Amino acid sequence: MSVLIFSFMLSAQYQWSIEPIRCSAIFVEHGVLNLLDTPIKLADVKEVIYCQHQRYEHIVRFRYHNRTFQDFELSSSDLIADLQLYHFLVAQGLVVRMTEDSSQFS
Repeated sequence: MSVLIFSFMLSAQYQWSIEPIRCSAIFVEHGVLNLLDTPIKLADVKEVIYCQHQRYEHIVRFRYHNRTFQDFELSSSDLIADLQLYHFLVAQGLVVRMTEDSSQFS
C-alpha cells in the first residue's frame, strides 16, 4: 500500500455554501486511489489534468474512459506538496497533463 500525506483543503461546493474538508492521506490500495475519501479505480482513469487556476489553488480533473470526469479543487501554499501529488499520480501509472488554461474546467 502506498501512502502519501498532504495538507490540502478541498472546497466542496454545495448549492449556496462552501465547506472545507481537510485531507490527511492519499493512498492506493488494490488498484483504487483514495483521494479526499473518494475512491477512484485507476483502471477507469484515462488521464489526469492538473491546472493552477489561482495562486495556491488547483483543479485536478480525472477523465475516465467512459467520457465522464470528476474535478477536485485543492488549495495549498506548499509548492512541495503540489509536486509530491503530481509525482505520486505519475508513479501510479496515470497520464498526468499540466495546463494553465482553466477555461476548459468551466
